[in-house]
Amino acid sequence: MKARLVEWVLLLPLLGCAGGGDLFIPAPHREEPFQLRAHYVYLHGDTVYDGYAADDLLALRLRATATNADKQAFLDSHALTEIESFEGWGLFVVNAPGCFDLAGMFLEDPRVEYAGPVFRRSCSPHWINMVPTNEIYLEGDVSGDQAARLLAQAGAVVHEVYPQQPERHIAVLPWGDPGKLFDLSVTLYGLSVIRYAEPVIIHQEGCVRSTGLFTAGPWLR
Repeated sequence: MKARLVEWVLLLPLLGCAGGGDLFIPAPHREEPFQLRAHYVYLHGDTVYDGYAADDLLALRLRATATNADKQAFLDSHALTEIESFEGWGLFVVNAPGCFDLAGMFLEDPRVEYAGPVFRRSCSPHWINMVPTNEIYLEGDVSGDQAARLLAQAGAVVHEVYPQQPERHIAVLPWGDPGKLFDLSVTLYGLSVIRYAEPVIIHQEGCVRSTGLFTAGPWLR
């Protein structure tokens, strides 16, 4: 049942959106143009969560060598307006109508390291922007062959959340295609030794790190 659910979730982004993944089998390396997905999915237990990328917002991260002047020059050169920033991750959100076409173009700029989606959450009387990061929250045994191999192939560095709870981890991946990170979280969840594998989503309510797409999450660090 768990494997079927995982397989079905990995197929969801293929229904009209770019991307997708193979159950337990990493795709061969191919150089393909980056395409921002409109729809991202992940699992919390047996519940499927959907994240729909706003079509007028984009999350960006510049390379570590970029200065504040570089950032301002980048914004000015593309007539972008910064909406908010998440300094702990180096992420900032810009107003970018047509972002599905712009994301790949921005990544051609040598100053830009990452371009990713922004999910909107209704929080009356306003909206909150939810931004995926390069982290996956994990609960379970990550030392087994399959989990360790998948994480190593993704270039992940795994950290314990709490020393007294050794099965709770954060996997930090290199900044890259957010769709692959979401697919990896679903694939990891499909392993019998993993109870939870969820992309870490951040928002501006105190910059709480969140393991639930639209919730505050059970942990802080």
